[in-house]
Amino acid sequence: MKIPPYFEFTSPPRLLAGEGALDHLPYELKALGCQKPLLLRDPGLSVTTLPSLLDRILEEGQIVPAAVFTDLPADAPMSRVMAVAASYRASGCDGLVAVGGGSVLDTAKAAMLVISSGATSFAGVEGFHAFHGAVIPFVLIPTTAGTGSEATTVSVVSHDEKNIKMELVTPRMLPQTAILDPRCTVSLPPKITAATGIDALTHSLEALTGKQANPLSRVHALAAIELVHAHLETVLLNPGDKAARQAMALAAYLAGVSFSNSMVGAVHSLGHGLGAVCHLPHGITMELLLLPVLRHNRPAIEADLKDLAALWSPDLPESERPDFLDSLASFLEAVRKYAKLPATLSEAGVTREQLPAVVERAWMDGSLLTNPVELSKADLLELLEGAF
Repeated sequence: MKIPPYFEFTSPPRLLAGEGALDHLPYELKALGCQKPLLLRDPGLSVTTLPSLLDRILEEGQIVPAAVFTDLPADAPMSRVMAVAASYRASGCDGLVAVGGGSVLDTAKAAMLVISSGATSFAGVEGFHAFHGAVIPFVLIPTTAGTGSEATTVSVVSHDEKNIKMELVTPRMLPQTAILDPRCTVSLPPKITAATGIDALTHSLEALTGKQANPLSRVHALAAIELVHAHLETVLLNPGDKAARQAMALAAYLAGVSFSNSMVGAVHSLGHGLGAVCHLPHGITMELLLLPVLRHNRPAIEADLKDLAALWSPDLPESERPDFLDSLASFLEAVRKYAKLPATLSEAGVTREQLPAVVERAWMDGSLLTNPVELSKADLLELLEGAF
């Protein structure tokens, strides 16, 4: 195992994992000194039983939210972050609990920085490691198994006017507690289950093969890859399988820990460009670009590919193991079939006329810096054309 001459690793938050973990939320809040939280909740949860379950748990635990905030569009802009902070202050809250997908959790993380720092504008918390103050009581509860936002030091929010995604990066953004409970993800429809699962797989594969990989990020990435391989198809075939749901939630968490400490690569650079220009869901962009980028990176990651082949085919001797990228191609094809995901950019609604603008956005994305091979604009366009 290659050990870099220098690396940093931030440990994730306290984790409560398993069916019933959500029931411990009142105790966790009280331990953090929180009695009147702001409950930030994904609006999409209104069609599930999770809000009523959460309300019951809080009521029985004698925790009464001082405010509930649900006005959160996908890829919430910084104006929504400031609205969350304003609601927190106006309602006299003493902590923040966020329940939802990656966009909701990222919004909560940015709002937590604004609240904790006393900032009156978003500019007060912009910049790498810009914030150094004490944080408010903060708990994150993911309802998808993909972004791993509950375990990362990154928050991605949208700029209202510039139509770009901005990153806030600081270890202070981690919550004190993260809760993974399969009851929070069991109602996910197949397309979101598949897309978020591939997102977790992409996080871990890029973290494993990127320039900043280190022994600790590698351990987390390999564990996440093994869990996705073992359980994503199971969840798609049997959505009510809580054990498989919990395994996927843990995979997303582990992948989040991994890439938060070693970063990602060109799949994400291109994915961010596609999201900004073509408004594709993030998980779909990962599903379409993962294999083409890994194939392009192959000359620099052969040793990792051999390890991955062993991970996915442990019972076969080395001479009989299929090539990992061939196995990955078959895996992605099966996932697409189960969840009816697009197989090409054109199927996803992207036009060739949009590709140059995607390249320009991707070219400015910092994830390119940690891709295992250097890429030119021509390379980026070629990768998009190959996925078209």
